[in-house]
Amino acid sequence: MRNWVIGETGQLARALSAARPGLLTLSRARLDLSQAPEIIAQRLDDLAGRHSRPDAIILAAAYTDVDGAQSSPDLANAINARAPGAIATWCAARDIILIHISTDYVFDGKASAPCRADDPPAPVNQYGQSKLDGERAVMASKCRGAILRTAWLYDAAGPNFLTAMIAQDAAGNPLRVVNDQIGRPTYAGDLADAALTAMDALIDAPKPCKIYHVTNSGAPVSWAGFAAAILPTARITGVASSDRPRTAPRPAYSVLDISDFERDFGVTLRGWKDALDFVLKQRRAQHET
Repeated sequence: MRNWVIGETGQLARALSAARPGLLTLSRARLDLSQAPEIIAQRLDDLAGRHSRPDAIILAAAYTDVDGAQSSPDLANAINARAPGAIATWCAARDIILIHISTDYVFDGKASAPCRADDPPAPVNQYGQSKLDGERAVMASKCRGAILRTAWLYDAAGPNFLTAMIAQDAAGNPLRVVNDQIGRPTYAGDLADAALTAMDALIDAPKPCKIYHVTNSGAPVSWAGFAAAILPTARITGVASSDRPRTAPRPAYSVLDISDFERDFGVTLRGWKDALDFVLKQRRAQHET
């Protein structure tokens, strides 16, 4: 049976398709998450009739414009909260596994140790609140599957932090990067592998939905430190978040404790520096061909 990925052009959706070409990817044109729940459910019925019902769905699409969510809260809520609830309800009624991707932004950033999945969430911006509301809607559906919170996602192609830093450096622009926001970068290919591992395990042994944290491992780093690892010969100037004001506030500390995922699924997530080395080699190989 062919399993589905909701999303097609995002970093994670592309990585999932590369890792498992047999997945059916659903673009916005085929499934618009901004629509009403009953329309989403009807569209899922239509897709199941056309392609056969899946064993599992990975919900990799979201409204990810953090600053945009502050000025468009209704749209962010529709895509990040209402739609996941509709999809989870549809999956629960048909005994379909759902893997839902969420974010570190559900936390307020005041922790001093890696956040566990059962730590109290307290978003500091509308994006984080919409994703938290989506998590709650998925859990309320009583579907089987997993919610995977991740952080600082990037790949070789972008748009993302890595490609932005490389482009700015190539243009000769000064690199002023915040040094008081701490997290762990996550390579989209590694998150895809983790999501597929969870999907396969839960298809074989379905369990009630549970929240997990999934990032690459390794010592926490600031955005400035991540930039320095991307461009080791560039001059990076670390600045305070207050010197780079954004529409939406960001959590100062969003390191996620990944031990539950590693234990329950028998996965050891590689260090973020190793993942970054892989991605940079990938970019060099692409540019040489």
